[in-house]
Amino acid sequence: MTCWFCGKEPSEEGKAFEVEMFGDVKQSQSVSEEAVSFNKKLVAVPRCASCKAKQRRAKTADGFTVLFLILALAALLTGWFKWLPGYFWGMIFGFSLGMVIEFLTIHRLSMKGIKSENYAKHRNKEILALTTKGYQFGRAPVQHKVNKVLIEEE
Repeated sequence: MTCWFCGKEPSEEGKAFEVEMFGDVKQSQSVSEEAVSFNKKLVAVPRCASCKAKQRRAKTADGFTVLFLILALAALLTGWFKWLPGYFWGMIFGFSLGMVIEFLTIHRLSMKGIKSENYAKHRNKEILALTTKGYQFGRAPVQHKVNKVLIEEE
């Protein structure tokens, strides 16, 4: 089977992108309890080792992008409130902005020529078929406890 993400390489065992979904949710209620039944599906989108590594690299770059954006914001705040000398917060801000650009570039280059996992969640045929049947992403539906007062008639 061919990798769904690049469409070129053969997919490899253990490298698939797995998406957990649930559907056909049915609720039943008795006097003392509430029961929820549902079906679970595990959709495995075929993927090669190269695409998995590229997607992992892009996710790591995304994490560092957020980290350096926060650092840049902190540097701006220290400059705004004059907690540190201008040259010091300016250096931190400049460095952080440079790193943000670097990690955005790494993300972009890593994902060049392949589809993202998020794209697979919304464009893979098997996943689309399940979502049109009412399936949702996740392991199980969220159960909300409702406190009900039962009034017994005499």
